[in-house]
Amino acid sequence: MKKKNKFKLGTWITSYNPQALEIISDLKFDWIGIDMEHSPINFDQLSVLISIIQRSRIKAYVRVGNNEILEIKKTLDLGADGLIVPMIKNKEDAINAVKFTRYPPIGNRSFGYSKANKYGLNFKNYINKSKKIKLLLQIEHIDGINNLNSILSVKNIDGTIIGPYDLSGSINQPGNLNSKKMKKLIKIYEKISKKNRISMGFHQVKINFNEIKNKIKKNYIYICVGTDLEFLATIYRNTFNKIK
Repeated sequence: MKKKNKFKLGTWITSYNPQALEIISDLKFDWIGIDMEHSPINFDQLSVLISIIQRSRIKAYVRVGNNEILEIKKTLDLGADGLIVPMIKNKEDAINAVKFTRYPPIGNRSFGYSKANKYGLNFKNYINKSKKIKLLLQIEHIDGINNLNSILSVKNIDGTIIGPYDLSGSINQPGNLNSKKMKKLIKIYEKISKKNRISMGFHQVKINFNEIKNKIKKNYIYICVGTDLEFLATIYRNTFNKIK
């Protein structure tokens, strides 16, 4: 019997709205990603959003602003369950993401009292817990596709996730996600990921159930659907059009 694909369904937060997030968290996603790259969310607000998500026993993932040690350290110290590191283009980028995320001897993340370890009360327990933090590398540039074999040779990563808009932009076709070249790049990504047995992911920003079903069929694990503001815009637009 073929093993069923146990995909992890997530969604994306791009605004600081605790009340809205409480509603979203009630839907029992497997994970919710908070965007620190293309949103105005700051670290104080990030701390609140992480707490709301985890209170619902959902994994709180954060897409950090860049692949930089201080940004990653602050995010992890706030207790994030997973990191999505953007714009991974080569093996060196992947190595740095691992180094910045993991404690020694694997990486060089620094130790300190923080929210993640209850300000020292759970210091030792958190060090063990930190080994389970998910590290997802975002493949969103043609260089990342071209260097994917070497990127996936790096140990201590849990998967990758396609950023479709930046990927399309890197081939001078921003937003054209169904072009022949984009489809070819996605096929290359799938082939190399499966060969290396690394979990695949995709952010389906525009709600498209056929595309989501297709990703599930192809054994994508980290499937992210929409954003908070995309859902808001869609329901408002559809309701308005029906009334007018």
